[in-house]
Amino acid sequence: MKYFLACAILFFSVSSFCEDINIEVKKLMGWLDSANAKINATEALANGDIRLWAVKGFTLYIPSVKNEQKEIIERTAIVKKHSFRIIKGTSDALVSEEHQRLNHLAWQYAKEYNKFILANYIDDSL
Repeated sequence: MKYFLACAILFFSVSSFCEDINIEVKKLMGWLDSANAKINATEALANGDIRLWAVKGFTLYIPSVKNEQKEIIERTAIVKKHSFRIIKGTSDALVSEEHQRLNHLAWQYAKEYNKFILANYIDDSL
């Protein structure tokens, strides 16, 4: 009986902790469910904001910017010119299926947004 009670307390404590984490993940990343990358990128360009979106994983990734070694000079120039911001909540240490879903959505959003910015930005200084 004591063992059962200890297990029940542990289970409910862990369940509560996981719910709290999912709530926090949803606060940070929930906006992605209704985000439209092309519309947001169009608005950003209209406001002169050419920053790209990055996501956290094992390292920092900027989707749609080539990552091959031979492209390192070009990639560095792109990042230097555009700068970037990180989608909060992205990680390679996923805490739930919901976090995994939102992390994937963040990657897709950043990829589409960055691709649009890179294809449509016209540098007037040239």
